Amino acid sequence: MHTSSIHIPILILFACLVGCGSGEPLRVASIQLGRSLNADGTVAGHTTSFARGDTVYVSIVTTGD
Repeated sequence: MHTSSIHIPILILFACLVGCGSGEPLRVASIQLGRSLNADGTVAGHTTSFARGDTVYVSIVTTGD
């Protein structure tokens, strides 16, 4: 995966979060990395070590409105 392929989804996420104005600021509580997901979209098995062919899932847990 090229570096630009990773940057585009992050920029889209950032633009969506900035566009959603509210009274309480949105804060990132944690960033989860892993190879699989739970039913609720959180990362099932947290890891920071990946092989070349692994699928990497990233879940950003936020607090606030």
